[in-house]
Amino acid sequence: MQAIGKIGVIMPEIMDPLDYELLKGVRLQAEILGYDVIVFTGVFNSQLELQQGIYIDGLENIYELIGMAELNGILFGATYFNNEAVKARIYQILRQCNVPCLVLGDENPYFPCLYPQQRESMCMITEHLITEHHCRKLYCITGFPNHFESDERLAGFYDALDAAGIPREESRVFYGDFWKIIPRQIAEQIADGSIEKPDAIVCASDSMAIEVCDVLMESGISVPEEIAVTGYDGTWYASCHTPEITTIYGRERQYGIRAVCKLYEAVHGEMPMQIEAYQQHLRYGYSCGCGLGDHLHERFQDTSLIDHVKKRVRRNMDRKVMLATDFVGHMNTAQTLDELITHADQLGHVLPGWKWLDICLCEDWMADFEHPEQFRQSGFSDKMFLALSKRAPVNAEDQYLFPVQKLLPALQQPHEPLIIVLSSLHCEGQIFGYMSAAYTDVDDLSVEEQYTNWCDAFCNGLKSLQQKLYQNYIRQQIEELSDHDPTTGLYNKKGMLEQLPELIRQSRKKESAVRLLLISFVPDAQSAYLGRDVLPLIANALRMSADHDELYARVAEQAFAVICTKNEADWSESRILSLERRMRHLNGEVAGLQIPELVTDEIIVEDHSISKLAKLLDERTERMVSKVNLAAGQSFDYRIQLQRLRREIYLMPEKEWNILEIMRKIGISRSHFHRIYKELFSISCGDDVIRARIEKAKQLLAHTDLRIQEVALQCGYSNESHFMRQFKDKCGITATQFRKKRL
Repeated sequence: MQAIGKIGVIMPEIMDPLDYELLKGVRLQAEILGYDVIVFTGVFNSQLELQQGIYIDGLENIYELIGMAELNGILFGATYFNNEAVKARIYQILRQCNVPCLVLGDENPYFPCLYPQQRESMCMITEHLITEHHCRKLYCITGFPNHFESDERLAGFYDALDAAGIPREESRVFYGDFWKIIPRQIAEQIADGSIEKPDAIVCASDSMAIEVCDVLMESGISVPEEIAVTGYDGTWYASCHTPEITTIYGRERQYGIRAVCKLYEAVHGEMPMQIEAYQQHLRYGYSCGCGLGDHLHERFQDTSLIDHVKKRVRRNMDRKVMLATDFVGHMNTAQTLDELITHADQLGHVLPGWKWLDICLCEDWMADFEHPEQFRQSGFSDKMFLALSKRAPVNAEDQYLFPVQKLLPALQQPHEPLIIVLSSLHCEGQIFGYMSAAYTDVDDLSVEEQYTNWCDAFCNGLKSLQQKLYQNYIRQQIEELSDHDPTTGLYNKKGMLEQLPELIRQSRKKESAVRLLLISFVPDAQSAYLGRDVLPLIANALRMSADHDELYARVAEQAFAVICTKNEADWSESRILSLERRMRHLNGEVAGLQIPELVTDEIIVEDHSISKLAKLLDERTERMVSKVNLAAGQSFDYRIQLQRLRREIYLMPEKEWNILEIMRKIGISRSHFHRIYKELFSISCGDDVIRARIEKAKQLLAHTDLRIQEVALQCGYSNESHFMRQFKDKCGITATQFRKKRL
């Protein structure tokens, strides 16, 4: 089914197994109805009592996006938030949204509220104690007084008593605030005889049940032999306790399903077909008196703890990949946004399980260099820049602006419903944008340490890049005020124009022409002088070869100008020859090094007006630099294509990589291809394919039980013997020995 709309879900964090259970319910029902689930999460459930700070504020800025997004409906998990101020802000945002909204577990004056079904399940667990363990004297520790969920669970307790003909006694009901302090006091009073000992204690939360069990056993009262204890919530730590706590599971998943159905009814005016397979059940533990063999079939129905443990094991395996990848260092080395995005693309494998990975930056992420103290501290820009749209095996189109209301351009294209997590990208109080990670399976979703570290590394890279760009801006400003170029020590354009009047005066006196020679260079990968290093070489050669009646300057990033008052027609040719001789002389101490290829343009200046000469200089410089870029651009394009090619090789090493076909597709000669590839990656393309295949083989050998022949096939080897020889040649041991060492 193709997605037909978007349901927003607001959650403070996604960490507890119950958070995943709720989202599983939401995802299951939404997928059937054809809706994407868009989860807005602040990653960390902050508390007002604890110190906040700009980092937490930056995380929670993601909730501002809710008011800007086009959604069909919104589920607000208000009951999960610890911070009342954040919750109040979200209510304020939601009131400005013109879409149906359903609040989970928090009565409010603005929107309808939905609670999980609790009365029937509390009755179920109480009936179990009465009918199977023959308890007649039962205490109930519920939550808060005059609280809906507390009252519902207490009502379920009373329903079971009524059905069994056991009289209700208010003295046997306690309010424990769903926490540990009061249950501890109750257990201590039972132990010292202040409260009469019951047959069983029915607790309205697992945390209260665990505390009661621990205190009773510390006091010498055996559980369940003397007092049976049950919990409620279905938390994984109830299963890890000794004794294992009998509790209720399935509530959160059922809650998520019901919430989506209720929201759908608000959107469409009719109730959809609800998934009925997920109901609440008892999860039997020894705390009520059920032994290991009791209700064995029902015990195996609840796999939430096993799923949680498996997920943690997978996360630990993924963390090894993260630890072996210097993604923080890579992100911080970027000199341009394109380079930073390339690093993010290459390091996307650190984040496991995703189907889509999108980085969306605010249009004003770079801030205003004229006013560096002013930058975005909240909200998002009306237009967002899709910096990266990572897909496997080939990325989607990116590097363009889109309206923030759309959240992600990919959502406008036909696709099957997904669950998508949105979180804030920020650093040192500046809001950069948001991160989007899409999944098909809720169990793959991970918004924990690994995810936040990756996002922080990317944002630190953005901040570092911003500072580099700001420093370049300041340097340019200083250069504009100065009359000398700080890199070469020559005059800059401003300084040259200031000296021109005297040169023009001399030309008139001598009745000679004013000649302007522009000089640039084509960066060459074979040259020792690349980028900025070539600038001092040309500058020094200009000084050493100059005549007394010449004026020379650096007039652009990679352009120099020489102005003279000579009538010789061949002056420019002789000047360039002299310059090249000096460059070779300066470069001659290192054997085999080539000087850069020079590009020139000569102008006979007829109009001596400084303003017109300045305009002419700009126009001709721009034209010449374009010529240089045309000469260098083809080589530069090759590098980009080869970088993309290498990423594809490591994504799909098993593919039949035909080097001749690749060269024809790129339009490059064999020698040029091999030279550029080795310069870029310090390895030949053929050896790189082998390396990629061997790396994939190592992963399969270490983490799967595939036979050697199957591993070879999945890595692109049709011949098992060839694979075995190549593996031993590259690794020093056989594939079989490698697998045994990893076991």
